[in-house]
Amino acid sequence: MEVKIAGELGYCAGVSKAIEKAMAYGDEHHQVYSLGTIAHNEAVVEILRRHGVEPIEPEEMIPQTHVAITAHGAPLSLYAKIADLNCRPLDCTCPIVRKAQKVVSMLYRQGYDILVFGDPGHQEVKGLVGWAWGNVKFVGLDPYQLDTTALVKKVGTISQTTQVPSDFFRFISRIFLLGLENAREVRAFNTICPIVDARVIEARKLAAEVDIMFVVGSQASANTNNLARVCMEAPIGGTKDPFDQVPDQRVYIVQGPDQVEQAIGDWVGRRGQQPKLAGLTAGTSTPIEVVEAVVQRLKEHHESHHDPEG
Repeated sequence: MEVKIAGELGYCAGVSKAIEKAMAYGDEHHQVYSLGTIAHNEAVVEILRRHGVEPIEPEEMIPQTHVAITAHGAPLSLYAKIADLNCRPLDCTCPIVRKAQKVVSMLYRQGYDILVFGDPGHQEVKGLVGWAWGNVKFVGLDPYQLDTTALVKKVGTISQTTQVPSDFFRFISRIFLLGLENAREVRAFNTICPIVDARVIEARKLAAEVDIMFVVGSQASANTNNLARVCMEAPIGGTKDPFDQVPDQRVYIVQGPDQVEQAIGDWVGRRGQQPKLAGLTAGTSTPIEVVEAVVQRLKEHHESHHDPEG
């Protein structure tokens, strides 16, 4: 089984910097509480624990302790709470997320109706909404849940930074189709991370070429789940057979090498043969060491199941 990798993997720059800062802060102060997980990946949580960084919920914050804001950012109200409790903060917000927060703040100050394309329950999205002090007209992914007739002044739209660009552009086009005739002005800001954009393009391309596709990352990671969905939507292996487009048939999210055999076993159980070509991508919060371990396990599987006469 040949293994192909979708472009450059490992941490994005924002996650990498956040982890470096948190590790150094933990080493310096020995006990740091991150207000959520610095990045949505179980391996990262364990790495940071070894440096004295323990994730807690914001409401569990202890007065006069060292705390860290995660790469996903935080609402302005959390900064105020940190100050009220006299905690000593380290801000690990990703620079791309910070730019999106500044766009929301600008739109709020200038009186725009704000639309946020993203998962309402995601930590980053909650933070973005908080930079307008909750004054947004819409937060979600489905444009049909938006009452466009209520948009009667200036409208500003942004995206969660880890969303798929084509989904965001589709959202914008659909709200226009639904009717924005009452709005005086409409502005859209592409706040999606360019690394996420590139990784989506590479993953989609590779998924169309392989028999089985692995997405290495956490089920809690928005980026990982979006990559998996993009791969599921691709005509994997070049097939146009509708039966083979069932989403869970050939795309597998794995947190690490221990889940590789189960995924391949499921694939083989459906088809009665070993895959010949595997593809691999990973979320932007997945350590490169975990990616490399998955690749090594795939190679070991190939060696143990390779038929030299086949």
